[in-house]
Amino acid sequence: MYLAGKLYGPSGNALCFVSLQIIYVARNPKDVAVSFYHFDTMNNLHPRPGAWEEYVEKFLSGNVGYGPWGTHVKEFWALRQKRNILYLFYEDMLEVSLQAEV
Repeated sequence: MYLAGKLYGPSGNALCFVSLQIIYVARNPKDVAVSFYHFDTMNNLHPRPGAWEEYVEKFLSGNVGYGPWGTHVKEFWALRQKRNILYLFYEDMLEVSLQAEV
């Protein structure tokens, strides 16, 4: 879901909460595309995704039901030091979790 523009205006001021705190978890774009593709093949709310090659082009251009992945991630990356945003990478969290199990 695309939220950055809804939470922050052009000046970077919060639109709804002054002390809003966000934990943002970014994921590798390849993994996101694969996950979205499989989800879209199962769900009936969105049109069928078509062939993988076609879906990748739609994903890269932001023409999927969840909006443009790259724009979303870049906006939160830019806001991470201006606002109360803890910006994490899913793969880093997974690596720490696996190391803790050993």
